[in-house]
Formats: sequence, C-alpha cells, structure tokens
Amino acid sequence: MKKALIRYLSSLNPERFRGQTFVVTGGNSGIGKALCKELASLGARVVIACRSLERGQIAKEEIERSVPGANVTVRLLDLASLASILSFVSGLREEGLDIYGFVHNAGVFRPKDGLTEDGFEITAGTNFLGTGILNELLLPYFHALPHEVDVVFASSLSATWHRFDPRLLEGDFRPGKLKRYAISKRAIHGYAMALGQEEKGNVKMLLAHPGVTFTPLFIKGYPKPFTALVGFFFRLFLHDPESAATSFLKALSEGKPGSYYGPRGLGHVSGKGTAYGFPRKLRKGNDAILSFLREKASEILIQK
Repeated sequence: MKKALIRYLSSLNPERFRGQTFVVTGGNSGIGKALCKELASLGARVVIACRSLERGQIAKEEIERSVPGANVTVRLLDLASLASILSFVSGLREEGLDIYGFVHNAGVFRPKDGLTEDGFEITAGTNFLGTGILNELLLPYFHALPHEVDVVFASSLSATWHRFDPRLLEGDFRPGKLKRYAISKRAIHGYAMALGQEEKGNVKMLLAHPGVTFTPLFIKGYPKPFTALVGFFFRLFLHDPESAATSFLKALSEGKPGSYYGPRGLGHVSGKGTAYGFPRKLRKGNDAILSFLREKASEILIQK
C-alpha cells in the first residue's frame, strides 16, 4: 500500500473493524476489491459478493497475498437475477452471519443494451431495482441482529445530472447509456436517503460516492484507443480505486446518518474520503422513489 493510504487507514478506529464481518457486493474488482483489501488490512472479516465465483476467488487470493492472515470468503450474487438475490439472502439467513456492515457497491456502467433475467432494463434493473430488492429483503435480518448495522450505498456524482424517471425500468427506455446510468444512481440515492429518514432502529443507511476513478467498470465498452488515452489522463490527474474506496471506509468508520461521504478534493472528484452535506438537488422527491421501488418489489416478489 502507498504511504498516504497507510496513514489514512491508521487514522480510522481499528476497533470498528477488527474481527467484525463486512459484506461488499461487487467486491471482486475495482473499488469493491480495493475496499475489501482495506477492510482486511484493518482486521475485518470480509465477504465478497459477486456474480462470478471464479473472479471472486481470484480477488480473494490476491487480497490474501497482500494481507497476511486476511479472512475473506466469496458468495454468489447477481443483482440482475431475482433468483440469485433470493438465494443469496437465504444463504445469509441459514448461516446466521453476524454482519456489522454491508456495502451496496455492485453495479453496471454502460452495458450492452439488454434486460435483466426478470425482464427489466439492465442498468436500472441492476443498479436500482436489484440493489433495492436485496436491501429490502435484508432489512428484517439486520433488524434482528443485537447491534448496529451500517448499510452503505454507492452513489455517484452523476446522481445530480438528471431527475428520477419512473420509466427507467422499461426495456424500451433508452435515452443513452450514460443518462440511464445517471438516472439509476439518482434512483438508488433517493431510495437510500428516504429509507435513512424512515429507519429508527439499529440499522443506519449511509451514502458514499467514489468521485471519478479509473476502473474496469469505467472503460468497459469503449474502444481501446479511447481507453488508452483516458487511462493516461485519469492516472495523471485523478485517483485510483484504493483512494476512492476510502469514502466507503470513512462512512463505515463514522456512520453518521445525514452525511454524504466522498473525496475531499476539489469538486469531490478525487482524494481521501471525508463527510460533507448532500447537494440540494438530491434532497427532494426521495419519498416517491422509495414508494416506487417498494411497489415494484412487491409486484415482483408476489409473482415469484
């Protein structure tokens, strides 16, 4: 690890992490993998939840090589499949995993046009609906635990770019891949904010964003000449997944509902994680997004 990152990790409360279990969706690559590595270095037990057990195992072995004594396990989870979500939740309940922190990090960015396994537009169906249904199913389990549980949702700077659009789950709603991604992030952000205001028990809903980071998710789908040029720019001026992951670590360490965690640099684009207030654009209309997701979730789960 870089010296600056080591100093940052040493500033966090180690007792918050040591020996506790944290689940990270999409923990097999990019920011998710960096977060899993940092959690392991702080002494946490880490569960990588991802849609490929093979890629998850590769990430697990890489973390174990970097962090001697790391405690890492891998579980199968595909947010584009309700059957996979139900199986994942069932597995956690059967094992009785004592979870202290759950990070909703997994998502897709500019995927090929398509639908989820259950017939929803792939970007919103994964980033918003899949994540939301997973969280709704996990809430009773979290509430039954005898301690506080921090649930962190991955937001994005792009969440402020567009308003929520209830057509986002429709297969023929295709305003452009980047806009679809931004709307899906506005949607999950609104869901998490409204849920955070509703929750009064032992479960805290937190929001963090990574700024702008050069990861496999960002470059996927672009031609190689473009990715080479952008990759050079990003590495020169912006931050890496290890730095981006500190926003999520800060959220897990402090756990202050009502705070928005992101990079401390100019425009919150890069830098180590810190807490600040929510942009005004993200403070309204969130109750409607929460209701929308719950109605959709009820319809889908009844059909199953």
